[in-house]
Amino acid sequence: MDHLFLILILCIKWKQFYDEENDEDDFYFHWHVDRISKGYVKHSVEIIDKVENDRVYEEHYQKTYDVETYIELLEKIGFKNIKLYSDFSKYGTECERVIFVCQKG
Repeated sequence: MDHLFLILILCIKWKQFYDEENDEDDFYFHWHVDRISKGYVKHSVEIIDKVENDRVYEEHYQKTYDVETYIELLEKIGFKNIKLYSDFSKYGTECERVIFVCQKG
């Protein structure tokens, strides 16, 4: 039996800075993305609890590859019928995410 798989890959094309604060909210959210080199980014995330006066800071590092590399790797391990979508519609090269829908078998 063939199984259908959905694979979501986030591209490195995000906004470099996201800042959210609403006076009605109990927290403040700050997210900054630094491009380290091609395919590598660092996410710096800060969340401030305005009620408890508490702060959480995290750094995350991410690596991604071009779409062609993912297709080659999927085919190499036996996936077929690979279809691409982006931002929940038809695939476009300027997307924020790539969604791979494929079958194993």
